[in-house]
Amino acid sequence: MKKFVFAVLSLFIVVLLCFWLFPNDKKLIEEKLISLSELISKPKEQEVLGKALRVKAFKKMLAQEVLIDSLKVPNGIRGKKTRDELAQWLLTAIEYSTTMSLSFGEPHIQTIEAGHAVLELKAETRVDMLTGDNQNETFERLLIEMVKIEGHWLFKGFKELQ
Repeated sequence: MKKFVFAVLSLFIVVLLCFWLFPNDKKLIEEKLISLSELISKPKEQEVLGKALRVKAFKKMLAQEVLIDSLKVPNGIRGKKTRDELAQWLLTAIEYSTTMSLSFGEPHIQTIEAGHAVLELKAETRVDMLTGDNQNETFERLLIEMVKIEGHWLFKGFKELQ
């Protein structure tokens, strides 16, 4: 009887460790959303190194080419953009803003299969400019496309649904 209880407990511990060490794709995607939100919402860095590290981390979250499809974003970043172009845009936004924030609502994952995911959620952005102007946008239905490359989920597209 002791061997049976020990075997059951051992199996239970192994299963828990597997779930903890190897999270499922849904959890990884949710963590990536949190990371992007935290990265964009960081306080403005004064040092060049801090800005460079922020932009580098941002680039690592993006696929090589990203589609941005929303009438609420500036013309300069709408359409297909490379991760380098978007990183340059972020650097410019950091330079000309006092604060930025990005928040996501609960994601509704539509599909996750074969290294491709599509999710829908609500997103809110706020940018306080050095000029004193504020830009606040709410995307009630934002469709996000992600791809899994070399084990990492990357953002591939952002499309506002009407």
